Amino acid sequence: MALSIAGAEMMWWERAFKACKFDPELTPQLWCDNIATVRIATTPEERLTTKLKHVDTHQMWIKQEAENHRLSIAWVPTASMPADGLTKILSRQNHERFIKQLGLEDIKYLIVNVKDTTME
Repeated sequence: MALSIAGAEMMWWERAFKACKFDPELTPQLWCDNIATVRIATTPEERLTTKLKHVDTHQMWIKQEAENHRLSIAWVPTASMPADGLTKILSRQNHERFIKQLGLEDIKYLIVNVKDTTME
């Protein structure tokens, strides 16, 4: 269900970009940490056997979008999901990895100590 909601949001943003005449020239990509869900969305077979009982036929549009290459769905391990930093308490090591995933860097060396500059 979350993949379907994320896909719908992504399609909304794509339409908003088109209305602004902005084309990033990318195939939108969804990351999912559930292998069974990714398999359902990316397998070209019409009938799949799955243990997921909540898969509804009205949610299968995401499969159609993937088959028509309008969006890409990829499996990513949970530990590699940047969203973990926004939804979970992280250890120091995982927090540092989260910072790198966001493309941020430590700039402590650029900060000048205010006390040192006023005493001079």
